[in-house]
Amino acid sequence: MNQLGVHTKITPKVLRTDNPQEFTDSLAKLGVCFYPLLPYSPLENGKAERLNMMLGDMARAMMAQSGMPTRFWQFAYASACFIHNRIPNSRCVNSLPYQELYGRALSITVLYPFGTDVLVHTPSVHQQHKLDARAIECKLLKPLLTGGWLLWEPSTDKMVQSASVIFPKFQSSNMPPQLPTKGSLQHIVNTMSLGEVPTEKYFKLENQAIDSIALAKDMGIPNHLAQQLSGVHQDKWGEACRAELAQMVARDVWEAVPEQPGMKTIRNCWVFDLKHNLDGTVEKFKALLIARGDKQRPGINCAETYAPTASLMLLDLLLGTAVLKGWQVASFDVSSAYLYSPVDECVLVESPIVLLPALWGKELHLKKALYCMRQVGRCWWKFLSGILDCLGFFVTEVDQSLYIFCNGVTIIAIWIHIDDGVVTSNSQSAISNFKSSLCAELEIKW
Repeated sequence: MNQLGVHTKITPKVLRTDNPQEFTDSLAKLGVCFYPLLPYSPLENGKAERLNMMLGDMARAMMAQSGMPTRFWQFAYASACFIHNRIPNSRCVNSLPYQELYGRALSITVLYPFGTDVLVHTPSVHQQHKLDARAIECKLLKPLLTGGWLLWEPSTDKMVQSASVIFPKFQSSNMPPQLPTKGSLQHIVNTMSLGEVPTEKYFKLENQAIDSIALAKDMGIPNHLAQQLSGVHQDKWGEACRAELAQMVARDVWEAVPEQPGMKTIRNCWVFDLKHNLDGTVEKFKALLIARGDKQRPGINCAETYAPTASLMLLDLLLGTAVLKGWQVASFDVSSAYLYSPVDECVLVESPIVLLPALWGKELHLKKALYCMRQVGRCWWKFLSGILDCLGFFVTEVDQSLYIFCNGVTIIAIWIHIDDGVVTSNSQSAISNFKSSLCAELEIKW
């Protein structure tokens, strides 16, 4: 009360609360009238009780969120009161209670969640060895009016005061925040010179994904074959299915065998999708016949499934080397790569008799891999490695996705990620020869 009188030049005259006898003598010395409430009548002191309930709710939430021991409840109440005095209310329209009381601007840099982790600097005079930790882990109890914070050190169960602290959970980057605009959500992330033709690679971000979802709904992408046969664009989806089957027949993917009792076959299904242009219009209706790899059983129709995974760090290193040395760079994409891959195991798949009625009563013994088989990645990796080996490439020991060709002064390096590849060489003619050799074996888009 003396502090309140010093700051506001107003002396309290009446204190209305419950019946705490310990305050009677002190209030009498200050000349403050003491009006106790009637027993079990908290409603007589409504405003104060409302504030007590709000502070209690805040403190209870702080204790639950921080996981602090119950014995620190008074510090949770103190933190709640500290925050309450620094937030607007109906009586302080254009300012805050703290500013009204002390008449100075408010800094909120001391506000951090109750019980949050804090790293407190340990002065060198308290370090027994030069290799001792220079900070100790503490928990925040409350900010101090004199500056700094009151903290609890769990390892020693002691309370410390310090202003030399770091809040790890609230450390931010020095880079200023930049909010993306709608136009920047689709932007160029890389432009490479592929031979003499500049090629731009666009990165499709969230807005494009959302647009494609809405467009897919409008276009009516089928979830299964029955929807394709009865949908709005059934002609285009049917054409896509027939093109997929024709491609499989041309590549001799399967051999039709008579159905026999006890045959362990796996089911097939169709997957449909739309390929879009950069402006969002539909470029192509796509249909894939896949095998239900989740129905395969190790040791029966699949064995080894390992295939190396490409490293993006290696790609960065390869492109950086090409830039420093001035090498030529090219990239390629193998069309329907998995349909080239021979299968070592005996895999039987149900026939797509709806679109190929001639296969009624027969099953498909796969010669080449189908999408979604467990071993499809390994089959393709072994097939492509064999082709590159015949062309004189060897796989590096550092990363099995990097292939090197070295013939005198000519060097070619290839980074492979599934059916995509990046080629760099110190000779343009070497890249041209490699393109011709690879295109003789595979259908490739450069």
